[in-house]
Amino acid sequence: MPGLVPDLRATSRSALIAPGSQGGQQQTSRVINMLQAIRDRITGWIAWFIVGLIALTFALWGVDSYLNDDTTAYAAKVSDVEISESALARAMQRQRIQMQRLLGEDFEPGMINESLLRTSALEGLIQKQLLIQMAEEEGFVISDQLLAARIQAIPDVQEDGVFSRDRYEMLLRQQGMSPAGFEMDLRTDLLVNQITSGFNATVGVSEAELADIHALQTQQREVEYLLVSAARIAERFEPGDEDVLRYFEANQEAFHAPEQVRLEYLEISRDEVAAEIPVDEEAVQAYYEQNLSAYGREEQRRARHILIQVAATADEEEVATARERVLRARERILGGEDFVVVAEEMSDDPGSASRGGDLGLFGKGMMVPEFESAAFALTPGELSEPVRSPFGFHLIEVTDIEAGEVKPLEEVRSEIIASLRDYEVDTLFMDRAEILANTSYEHPGTLGEAASQLDIETRESDWISREGGEGIGRFPDVVTAAFGEEVLERGNNSEPIEVEPGRLLVVRLLDHKPAQPRPLEQVREEVVAALRDEHARTTAEQRGRALLDELKGVEAMDTLADGQVVQYQAPVTIQRNVRNHPAVVVSEVFRMPRPAEGEFTHSGLSLDNGDYVVIRLNQVRDGDAAQMTDAERQQLRQGLMSLYGAAEVNALLRKLRADAKVVIADDPQR
Repeated sequence: MPGLVPDLRATSRSALIAPGSQGGQQQTSRVINMLQAIRDRITGWIAWFIVGLIALTFALWGVDSYLNDDTTAYAAKVSDVEISESALARAMQRQRIQMQRLLGEDFEPGMINESLLRTSALEGLIQKQLLIQMAEEEGFVISDQLLAARIQAIPDVQEDGVFSRDRYEMLLRQQGMSPAGFEMDLRTDLLVNQITSGFNATVGVSEAELADIHALQTQQREVEYLLVSAARIAERFEPGDEDVLRYFEANQEAFHAPEQVRLEYLEISRDEVAAEIPVDEEAVQAYYEQNLSAYGREEQRRARHILIQVAATADEEEVATARERVLRARERILGGEDFVVVAEEMSDDPGSASRGGDLGLFGKGMMVPEFESAAFALTPGELSEPVRSPFGFHLIEVTDIEAGEVKPLEEVRSEIIASLRDYEVDTLFMDRAEILANTSYEHPGTLGEAASQLDIETRESDWISREGGEGIGRFPDVVTAAFGEEVLERGNNSEPIEVEPGRLLVVRLLDHKPAQPRPLEQVREEVVAALRDEHARTTAEQRGRALLDELKGVEAMDTLADGQVVQYQAPVTIQRNVRNHPAVVVSEVFRMPRPAEGEFTHSGLSLDNGDYVVIRLNQVRDGDAAQMTDAERQQLRQGLMSLYGAAEVNALLRKLRADAKVVIADDPQR
């Protein structure tokens, strides 16, 4: 269907606004839109080849699907259903966005391993398709009313807490999606959620399980330990000249000056394009006038109702019975009884009956036509005649009316400018990306031609090693391209590289320095530091293991400490979630066997910094389930149900995967 929400209306406010929102996070990146637009606009085999090169950079589809008849056009196939490369690209982008939101300012594009991201996203799509096919076989369905309620509950498509059809459609257009496509994706998400939530709802957790898990979660362990400090050992070690020379000669490659390159590159970015676009006041005014509905709010009404359900296909007797019930309710209200009391007693709408029939505020287009027509014809406090809809008979009373309003142009000017500029930026950026891709490929030995056509200057990087560097050297994809065969060995331009959203580079080799040995005089301090670190780590472990053996015959652990290299930590009680002790130490403590009464257990381990820790576990005290509050008990129960439900779903997926024919396009074993 061509977009459910603009046409579908539900009678009950409880059906229009469901608790929570599933699928509201569907996103599509500007880069994917850019590549798709380029793909739609260009012609010729060279152009198609360029699209393939760009697309590979962004883990989209490859040129082979256009040139070779024997290649597959899908990423995977589950039974007879294909998962397209474009669907995989959208799934990968959603995962990128989720990671970016999770990490916030700490996010760097280079953190993402594209190969692992592709594998993860594809496996998720395969699992989803397996569940969809199972749901369809079992007769699971998502009603139009539920789908509409979920969409209208998404905060991003609401204005002042009320669903805005104009905002909904505008946001989808900005993401390059149609209402029908989005609603199809959301419907399948809800379908899958029916299965997964069903497992969570049916698993059981016994009181004994709650008690056992609580006892483990809140368990306390008393420990004391000795810390052998690698840093203190290193401070006291001074290697001799012979040791330094011997180590240097045995590890010369570790002290080579690294291989480095300097790059020439061209860069285009949305930000630079945006800075070139002037603000046209006439365009702002025209856009405002053409989209007044997006900046205004129509009249809103608050109403309450009593619903007497009767199916649209009911026979005359059922209709008569329902009509009689609704008339009795009307007579009671007209006779002086409180509407709230009658609604709570007689209404068949479970979502509103408990609130005295209150439906909250709604605008036109949100209710079924019969209900809407009656509600917008009433004055506040007026009780309607019985109104028949596909859901049954309603009594409606309007309790409040909020007049419509339109935001003034000054209030939305910046939003309009951003919208107009975004459109122009996207168009111009796509044009430039096409020129950059085509020209840098057609003239692989120079960036001058592309620079001339784009009217921009080439730039030069600092020296970059295989470990990266300053400037563009901090982007892993740039480093990969710089040291790749095409750029380093053949001297050609690279493929376009997206280093950040809306920022593309093409690089070529400007200068190259192979890895070179450095004389001992230049690296002596590095060699001494490496020797000290190696000696300290080895000595700390040897000393720690000796202490561990010695400790088994010693009652007082502190007698083995010297206050310098070997430091003592007095007995302390810790729980699993403590943060004032090294995490690896806490993990080891809770892996150690429980000591017998009056005895100890011991363990030792090396830390990342080279320190060695010798641990003595004195006693273990389990948590007491009787001390749990009702809220803690319920939280733990819900957590276990989710855990058990996930395990059941995973088992189901393994079974479905084993029974289905799953083909992955780039799997050499397929």
